[in-house]
Amino acid sequence: MNEKNLALLKSIRTYDEYRDAFFKVKDNPKRLVARVIDKQTGDQIKSTIIPTIYYPLHNDNFKVFSRRNCAEVTDKKVLEIFDSVEYRIGRCYTMADELKEKLVDAGYDAKIYTGWLLIGEGDDPVHHCWVMLGDSLLDLSDDFTLMYSEDNIKKFEGVDEEENRRLIADFKAEGKKLGISNSQRCAPVGIPCEILCYVGCEVNCGKEGKDIYNRLLKEVPDHPDNKRPIVSRAQQMVLGRM
Repeated sequence: MNEKNLALLKSIRTYDEYRDAFFKVKDNPKRLVARVIDKQTGDQIKSTIIPTIYYPLHNDNFKVFSRRNCAEVTDKKVLEIFDSVEYRIGRCYTMADELKEKLVDAGYDAKIYTGWLLIGEGDDPVHHCWVMLGDSLLDLSDDFTLMYSEDNIKKFEGVDEEENRRLIADFKAEGKKLGISNSQRCAPVGIPCEILCYVGCEVNCGKEGKDIYNRLLKEVPDHPDNKRPIVSRAQQMVLGRM
């Protein structure tokens, strides 16, 4: 890992100063349990179990990915391919398909996974799709390490939910305006931000992942995602600036 990316990874730890809670994850061959813990009291705020009716996985061969078991991409050709895919907010299935196709065409053994993304603040799991290349997790949506690096984190201190959304939208819009590449924005590529945990199974393509998610929403009418707009408020703000 180069010195710049190592420093970036270390700087994310400053995010702990501005978080009221963190999550602990335990996994076994049958399920994963994520507990959100209040940093001040040590009390459990909430817990999430995967798989469940609300957060199912389409087979038992799921894997858990985090900063602890993923590796940085150093292959320049892979980074070039990563940069060639246009980042489109809310289009993880499509981007995963495009990235995998380009990698496979270039001779790489890339695989697509779909499942659930957990975020350390304790938000509900988000259905997601990403690409695995060996031990490297490729996700064009994961720019949290840079967003919450030491230079940016103080902007998020003490803000409410709406202002937090605005700051995220500004960050992404500024990156696009400046022409920052995917590999710069998502550095270090291959290693998820420490506040993220991915739980999923391999699929043939991103479309299959999207079909799995759509079936879930039909089969579970009271799923929390059925109560949310297709394009979230945060996504609307980002799209309005890009």
